[in-house]
Amino acid sequence: MPGYPTSCLSNGYMLLVPLLRRLARLPAAALRSVTVPLGQRIVSTTGRHQFYTVRLVGGVAMPAFKASGDITSMSLADGYIEIPRRPTSSRRAKWWR
Repeated sequence: MPGYPTSCLSNGYMLLVPLLRRLARLPAAALRSVTVPLGQRIVSTTGRHQFYTVRLVGGVAMPAFKASGDITSMSLADGYIEIPRRPTSSRRAKWWR
């Protein structure tokens, strides 16, 4: 697992929990997704697939991310957005919880 607490927790939610549910023969967790506008432009590192924690404020996704090692940003988040490898910035978010 990665060294930063937020990376470790994110990987746990995205990789470890589904694996453990499959091994336990439990159904996949029901994730809810919505497409909402971003309230703030997010600049992504070119060529990297990234995930950012967000809060929903009045139907708009606002970044909750503070710093790589700041676990409180995840506790304040309603979900996360996924930024694919190609774009360098995003204006709309597909949000998962």
